[in-house]
Amino acid sequence: MYEPKKDDMFYMTVKFLRLLYLYPSDSQQRHLGRYYFLSGLIRFVSSFVLLECIIHTTMSIKNNNYFDLTEDIVGITGLTNSMILCVKFQVYAKEWSQLFKDLADTSKFGEPKELRKISIKMNLYSFLYSAYCVVGVSIYALVKMLEKGNCEKLNKEKNIQNICGIVAPFWWPHNNINTLFKSLIIFYQVYSIGVYVPPSATICFLPWECAKILSVKIDHLKTLFLHVFDCEDLAQKKKRLQFCILYHNEILRLAEETRERTRINVGQLSIVGAIVMSCIGNQMLKQYSVGALIHLAGYLVAVYFICEAGQIIKNDTESVSDSIWSSRWHTDLKLSKDLKIVIQRSQKPVTLTSYLLGDFDYGLLIVIIKTTYSYLTLLTR
Repeated sequence: MYEPKKDDMFYMTVKFLRLLYLYPSDSQQRHLGRYYFLSGLIRFVSSFVLLECIIHTTMSIKNNNYFDLTEDIVGITGLTNSMILCVKFQVYAKEWSQLFKDLADTSKFGEPKELRKISIKMNLYSFLYSAYCVVGVSIYALVKMLEKGNCEKLNKEKNIQNICGIVAPFWWPHNNINTLFKSLIIFYQVYSIGVYVPPSATICFLPWECAKILSVKIDHLKTLFLHVFDCEDLAQKKKRLQFCILYHNEILRLAEETRERTRINVGQLSIVGAIVMSCIGNQMLKQYSVGALIHLAGYLVAVYFICEAGQIIKNDTESVSDSIWSSRWHTDLKLSKDLKIVIQRSQKPVTLTSYLLGDFDYGLLIVIIKTTYSYLTLLTR
């Protein structure tokens, strides 16, 4: 498994995912049976918060209490998607690790000047986004407990029986609940949401991190292409051109591997993203909450990361031919014939594929936002 050191590529992302038993370390690799048992136990124990939402929804429908389903729908859709993201990442952890290794490898084609700088910057962004999600879960829980009065007021107005002051919807057959038991429920819900939501957000950050590193490598390749014909020696020019073509093929392979990992792990977000965000928006309109606003912002940023990652890879893989046209290719027309293949390949950019709705890019981001608004309009009727 890829084991980054401080300031290496993917250091903060891997470190955070490892803390939550989604990415095994070298020492854990030697005891994989124990690692998968502990990881499976953590996932299983934490999954009952979703069951709580389903039970609460079922009982609300049974009691004809449709007004109170907004938070249930957010919980079911959001938690289900987070669980799917985490499980799928763990299943394909080795493939992600190999992609990390390949992107971090600079032994074959050299290290771009900006690579170290972008690695440090990505580690910072990864830390800030993961921290936002962890703090966001805590604030969401705190706000839900502080909004106990609004919940009790709603119970009286609608003649319903909700357990107030807890984080996620929870059904209880009686009006009153033991304080100690209620505290245990709150602790369990915060823990369970923390096990799934922050790491799933970090997984959504990964394609953007990969795209940024690929972008630096492509800029490096474009600089090399620009200077292929700068020397007079024919053998040297052939050597430079061969090096650039091999480098280009390697970058395309990495971009296609990033596409495959993104499609498998987060491809469903093109559909699920609009559903979850519209449900959160509906929750905000019916019972305004700072916690819901934090949840919505985190989800929107996750969708943006993936869409921008797709746009970066699409633009950069298509722009390689620009540097070739800007080079002194006309000084050696015989050798420049070999560039036709590179130019033709660059005219077909690599894209990050989603499920059903095409490719992740700015266009899809607009579609997701519009779809979110359409669903929100439908839910508020």
